[in-house]
Amino acid sequence: MSVKKTETDRPETGTPDPAAAFLVAQEVRRLLRFHLALGLDVYPASEPLRSFLEAHPGGRPGPVLPSSALRRQRPGPEPGRQAVEPRQPVAAALDELGRAVQACSLCGLAENGQERTRGTGAEAPGLLVVGDWALQDKENEDRIFGPGEDEMLARMMAAIGLGGGDYHVTNALKCSPVGGPPPSRAAAACRPWLQREIAILRPRLICAMGELATQVLTGSNQPLARLHGRLHGCRCSPDRLPQVLPTYHPRLLLRQQELKKVVWQDLQKIRRYLDRSRGHIRPPAPTAVSRQSIR
Repeated sequence: MSVKKTETDRPETGTPDPAAAFLVAQEVRRLLRFHLALGLDVYPASEPLRSFLEAHPGGRPGPVLPSSALRRQRPGPEPGRQAVEPRQPVAAALDELGRAVQACSLCGLAENGQERTRGTGAEAPGLLVVGDWALQDKENEDRIFGPGEDEMLARMMAAIGLGGGDYHVTNALKCSPVGGPPPSRAAAACRPWLQREIAILRPRLICAMGELATQVLTGSNQPLARLHGRLHGCRCSPDRLPQVLPTYHPRLLLRQQELKKVVWQDLQKIRRYLDRSRGHIRPPAPTAVSRQSIR
């Protein structure tokens, strides 16, 4: 009595699965993009790496495993070594980034010796606030946007129940332009610094304040009136995460009070997003009280 063989009875031929190879290639590409965003472009040679790069006997490649099998494999560390290098402490990484920014000379602002500013706030922020640039103010070296703007920002964050330990503030431009708008190449020159900052801080959400920050973070040239209050992918991150929610800059709110109602609605969306992403940060203030606090 003969038994008819089915498709599932066919022996394995050892031929790599094209679909599995494609998935592995995608994972490697995503990892490389993430490393580039961190500024890592050189890998130190090690014995396992040399062994991996050596040709297989007979010139034939080894078997390609499906991605599910790769996820299950967790090889132990070599004797006396850790399997994964520990991540650099955030404070040390930010200090290193600050020194690199101080030495930058990629645009006209840096060539003119303009003062550079660095971000401030939490090292593990739920929210990263990105403005355009800091106003020149020799009497107040701690400013991030400007004296009045910083005070307005603090009120905006407090209105949705966020304290200084919940968010980090920085600028898209690290140099402060004087006497007019910054040169057109300044934003492009500064974008890699912002990319590294995002990779170090790893916030859950980014609030882009103003048109320049919104353009740098989203890559969109649409007016802020169309983009504000909506979530967008992050152009400064390889996987377009974290999400970006644009709103108006405190500098504009100080000149146009009527925009505060619009910004308040955007702030509430930020609060709801943070609450959904990882529980409540702290109990939100009543709506009537919170809205009054940004006036």
